[in-house]
Amino acid sequence: MVTTPLIEAPTRQQRQDADSARLPPPVADEVVKSASKAAYAEADEAELRDWIESRGVAVTSRPQEEMVPQANGEVNKQYTTPQNEPCPSEIPFPTPSWTPDQTLAEPLPVVEPNPSAAASPPPGGPCQQSSNQIPLHRLFPAGTVVLHRHAIVADEVDKVVVEDGWLDFSADILVKTTQYDRGCPQEEDDCPNLRIALPTVQHSPSPSPSKKRRRSSTATQRTAKRNKPDIDLLVELVTANAAARTVRATATQLGDDVVLRIYLIPQDLDELADPSYRGRSRKPIGSVVLNLLAAVRVSQKEWMGQVDPGEPVSFLREADTRSLLEVYRDVESPAHDPAFVEDLDTSADVRDRIVAALADGAPGVTTELFEYQRATLAKMLARELAPQQIVLPSFIRRSTSLVPTARDVFVSTDGRICLEPATVCEPRGGILAEDMGVGKTLITLALVLSTLSELPRLDGTSTYLDESSPSPAPYLLTRLSTEFPFASEMAEERKTRRRLPTLLPGVVLDAKEQLAYDQALRRQSAEDSLLTTLPFPSLRSIMLNHVKTAAVAQRYPYPTEDPDSPLPQAMFDELQATPPFYRLLPSANQEDSREGRRGTLKPRHVVVAATTLIVVPTDLVRQWEAQISEHVAPGVLRTLVLRTSKDKFRSAAEMATYDLILMSVARFADAAELTENSLRGVHWKRLVIDEGHVLAHGNRMRKLAQELRTESRWAVSGTPSTNLRVSDDTDTVAVGGDRIDYDRLGQLFSRFLQHDAFPRPETLRKIVQTHVNDNGERPSRLANTFDRAIMRHRPEHVRLAFSLPPITRRVVEIAMEECERKVYNALIATFVSNAITSQRIDVDYLFHPSKSHHLNLLCDNLAAATTFFGSSEFHSFAFDARKFAKEVLAGKKSLDWTEDEREKEHKVVSVLSEVLDDREALLTAGEPSIAFEVFGLPEELLATFRGLPAERSLLNRTLVSANELVRLRVDLKELRHADVKAWSDDEELVEELITFEEKRKRIDARPKSYKPDEDEQPLFKKRSRNAKVDLVPLPSDSVFREIRLGACTSAKFNHIIGELKRHPDEKHLQFIIFSSSKIDLLFANLSEALDLLSIRHKIFAGGHTRGGDRGATVQYFNRTTAAECQAILVDAKLGGRGMNLTAASRIIMLEPIWQPDLELQAEKRAHRLGQTKPVDLQILVVPGTFEHALLSRRGQLAREDFVKKTKAPQQDNELRSLLHESRYLEPAQRARNGRPVSNCDWGLVNPDLDL
Repeated sequence: MVTTPLIEAPTRQQRQDADSARLPPPVADEVVKSASKAAYAEADEAELRDWIESRGVAVTSRPQEEMVPQANGEVNKQYTTPQNEPCPSEIPFPTPSWTPDQTLAEPLPVVEPNPSAAASPPPGGPCQQSSNQIPLHRLFPAGTVVLHRHAIVADEVDKVVVEDGWLDFSADILVKTTQYDRGCPQEEDDCPNLRIALPTVQHSPSPSPSKKRRRSSTATQRTAKRNKPDIDLLVELVTANAAARTVRATATQLGDDVVLRIYLIPQDLDELADPSYRGRSRKPIGSVVLNLLAAVRVSQKEWMGQVDPGEPVSFLREADTRSLLEVYRDVESPAHDPAFVEDLDTSADVRDRIVAALADGAPGVTTELFEYQRATLAKMLARELAPQQIVLPSFIRRSTSLVPTARDVFVSTDGRICLEPATVCEPRGGILAEDMGVGKTLITLALVLSTLSELPRLDGTSTYLDESSPSPAPYLLTRLSTEFPFASEMAEERKTRRRLPTLLPGVVLDAKEQLAYDQALRRQSAEDSLLTTLPFPSLRSIMLNHVKTAAVAQRYPYPTEDPDSPLPQAMFDELQATPPFYRLLPSANQEDSREGRRGTLKPRHVVVAATTLIVVPTDLVRQWEAQISEHVAPGVLRTLVLRTSKDKFRSAAEMATYDLILMSVARFADAAELTENSLRGVHWKRLVIDEGHVLAHGNRMRKLAQELRTESRWAVSGTPSTNLRVSDDTDTVAVGGDRIDYDRLGQLFSRFLQHDAFPRPETLRKIVQTHVNDNGERPSRLANTFDRAIMRHRPEHVRLAFSLPPITRRVVEIAMEECERKVYNALIATFVSNAITSQRIDVDYLFHPSKSHHLNLLCDNLAAATTFFGSSEFHSFAFDARKFAKEVLAGKKSLDWTEDEREKEHKVVSVLSEVLDDREALLTAGEPSIAFEVFGLPEELLATFRGLPAERSLLNRTLVSANELVRLRVDLKELRHADVKAWSDDEELVEELITFEEKRKRIDARPKSYKPDEDEQPLFKKRSRNAKVDLVPLPSDSVFREIRLGACTSAKFNHIIGELKRHPDEKHLQFIIFSSSKIDLLFANLSEALDLLSIRHKIFAGGHTRGGDRGATVQYFNRTTAAECQAILVDAKLGGRGMNLTAASRIIMLEPIWQPDLELQAEKRAHRLGQTKPVDLQILVVPGTFEHALLSRRGQLAREDFVKKTKAPQQDNELRSLLHESRYLEPAQRARNGRPVSNCDWGLVNPDLDL
């Protein structure tokens, strides 16, 4: 008997066996497990029916099902042979039985489409109306899914028609109409739509490198499976989501395809609370929901029942593809229109305060604020006084255009679907990220003055020692109110003690429990009886308590602030000694812990203070003090400064008496090292961290900032993260933002600002990187959060308020002096020789990873060599390098080199010989100190102070190192003191000087272990610090009055000296000289040169500042004229951020700075708010050198390359190749003619200058 195969949907087991090589990550485990059981049952049933029909018996009904209870309580179906059709006894083979482990040996049958499977079955057919379903008009129409090469089965399977006229979807009504392997038939061009690549939803962090190595053996296979298209996966995803009641689908047949309409079931739909609609047992896995929504297509044509041949957009597609830097650049400027307060959910009084700040600024500020500054102040005040409820950034709004009525739904990155998204309350704080030099310090001071003497709000503050919640609300007390007999205070006092619970009616205790309970009641009654009856407080005590705990600011004057109506000293002292506080008590968990049972957890007090704590870099403390003096009325702001370890921490009660505490980062770090410190004992009004990007790093200072109790928190930084920096609104290239930026912002928002939308630091990055349809990133999801939490004006808005004087930027090319050219070529020869001798392989190669330290050291030397380079080891280094090059050329190793390489190595020998034969080069590079051409120095002094006579110089000039010239002047000054004078004329003075210097050199040559005799007199006479000893004037014809200085051996130093000498009489023309290479070496030599030429200057660098107070150096420079301090030498890495040097209008950079951001920061030290003069910026470059190539290459790189790929120039491949090439500098034209490159005469040396 020939039978026709039944048209049945392939089971899940059959799909998994046939297409296992291309299945993506599994869907929900529970759904898969239940579907697998059904698949086994259906396979057994089909096998049994085929066997019955092969025996010649007609199938009249489905096999009987016997419900067999299992041990776990579930009911399992077992199929038995129908009783009305017994099997023939002559069956020569066993009856098939249920086999869970069996797999299909034969491929799936090819089934032609059934034309009778229509979208709307005829009346009276087997279809029936659905029941117990949420009506479709209550659901959200998301879009469609097209299943190619599928058909709806014939009438043997029951189908249900739903409200839209389509069939209710279930996997049983579908069947594949064409057998295919790996998702596509032989003619791949006939089914292009089968190639649906479902996006991979990222739901876990990237594996560590070790995990990646462990998974490397299967990574390729897994990737292949994930990327293979599989229409059956869509069916499984729809089935899984329908079973989890997150979606509902309807289906219709369109030719060879089946179209599914996908309706979303919001989790906050009212019907889900109705028991008659219950069907979801647990929340589905987020990736199951998101993978389906990523495959949903939004097309009106398909929704109406026609396959769209184009490429409809995905339901999860996000059109906003801005980078993180673009989102930051586009942050909405604070509103200048007072109407914005109408959108705030707050009281009318708060709105009035915000409008007043927008119109008038803050009381007590003597400087008139610009409009943009008042707008920023108003927005910051609104953040503190009226925090708003905002939608979680993990929710994405989606609107439908498939139905006439507009509707919205929100989809979360964790798979939640809601009509109303979850909201959180914003923190009272944010990030003040105004650009450099536009007045962030002044805005912060105005914010402090706007809430002067207002106590912090304690809403939501935990009163448990472990800061757990929920907890009793804090209650403000004072030393006086703890003795008040008022009912409210007594009630709050009783709350601090644990009370026995009252037994509920009907509760019966056994005898032992009742006895313990009665004993506890007696102890509690005895403790209550010990409470004494307190006397009624005086009016004075009540008023003092009111002043210290009132919600409205109650400011009383200090005796020195209001001399006309002074507060009585006794009352003032009592007010100062009565700070408000609340108590912290052990939580229930703490009391049940070991420490609690031991009684070591004691309640403690937290002082509530209307004080703002501002933490600033140590170098900027003085600048903040100057800003307070300049912009705040005298006596308005009570300030305490804690800058160094000499400034001791005060008690919590004493700190609460100040309006503002200005603390250096160094002192804040000291406090972080202490387990117990008074900072933790204060509930602050606000905490402000200047240069707040430092909080993005994991350190103890960040941990302390996180632990402090405060009402509001502000991070002040124009660059919240490395790549978030906008220099100009006209910059159209704004690519930037990587995992480092996401992690640092996550630290700021989660740990410091404590934003409830980001409970963990990694939450921000996951929101950006998860649930993206095209596997990219969507920083635009943070746009609303940034707009509200970041205070920043766009540059065009700031320029409307004021305009800075123009700035001129120019590159000045400098020709090297002959001796420094030879030193530079010697360093280049080192790179060339190493590339040849190592053949650019193995560990001998300078660019090998193991040689990174040596490479960085040589590159630093090369960068400094264009200005000045020297080392006491230079002579031996050059000599050994030449010797090695000669030996290698004479050895067998060079036989394997090319002719070009041998020529380059011979050139290396020639270059090193050139520098070793030049006494000028060895004099300067070997000291290490620059040398000046000297006129008028006697020969005997020239020999004593190690000068180079003209006859031994290739350029026929007399040179003396600057170090020796400084020693000469110091020795001369000592001999001119009246208490040591032993000469009568100039000739004797010269002899005394020679003797003194020779003795000094002998002392310097002594070993460190040498111990002088007790009666040996010191070379320099000891004097008290305040002793004033007159200097004996030099004779009028003294040779020391005739010593003149010419050009030095550094061409860049000559240029700087020339610029300073060119403007000696201009009162307000001051210079900033920046450098970032070998600061100690360059600034020491430049400072000596300026000292010798009587040019007054200051140094802002690591070890060059006397007393270590670099902030005082900056303030001295700003308040003096050019006659008192004409120049300041600044380390670009130290002085590039936050420092104000508007007294200067001339900027000279000794060399190009590799990172453009660092150069811009240095430029903004002078070209910022407060500058009134045009600014001239010069970048000194030696043409043909490595720094010249660096400057050109820097302009070719994108901004993010300096952070990710090329943090240092030696990491750039193009610049590396230049170091391998033999690009030596040729002599300048003047040097070829036997003359110095620089022909200068700087004038007489002033011997009377006090060093």
